[in-house]
Amino acid sequence: MRKCNARHNLLALSLLLALVGAGLLLLPACRREAIPEPKVLKWALGTAWPEAEDFYPDLAEGASVTFASDNPFPNNEKTMMTKSYETTLVYRTAGGRSAKKTATVDVTVDKDYPNCLTFVKDKETGKESMIIAVKVAMVEVEYEVLVNGKSVTSGKHSFPKGVTSIDEDTARKIIAEVAKNNDKVPANYEFDSTVADNLKVVNGKITVALKVAAA
Repeated sequence: MRKCNARHNLLALSLLLALVGAGLLLLPACRREAIPEPKVLKWALGTAWPEAEDFYPDLAEGASVTFASDNPFPNNEKTMMTKSYETTLVYRTAGGRSAKKTATVDVTVDKDYPNCLTFVKDKETGKESMIIAVKVAMVEVEYEVLVNGKSVTSGKHSFPKGVTSIDEDTARKIIAEVAKNNDKVPANYEFDSTVADNLKVVNGKITVALKVAAA
């Protein structure tokens, strides 16, 4: 009788331990994924608006962040002259959980500039205009120029801090400087749209991909 009870107790204990172990395995899956707060960014008047990912420089692997609106920032810069601006982001975790987050952009101006953010009246026309002076922090970013998929040169160029991409006009200026001492850059070129991330900053470097334009 005692052997039977001992065997029964052992089976009950084994079953209990198995249930506890299964419960422990399920705990991580039940735990809610934490969603971090976005970073407060500084924006200088006249520069490109930040991208959604700029608010999360250490974005978790598998996570994504987008703007909640197609027009996250005002079109009129005058509305941004002397205040902070808020926009809404949608953060999605790798596990599929999503939440809206309010992101803040602080406007920066050069307050040391004479008459900055003051109205000045034109003596001839009588019209008033506001002086807006901006200090833009510049950084050197590496670039590489490709022609028909092959690298022809590389170097560094100064861009506003936080740059994530450049427009074609800026790229043309870089190409014009490169072409002065590099005969591999064709005179009749066009930007190669087949190259991924062309004119974008990826891993700290900008790729300027060209191809010889059709005659």
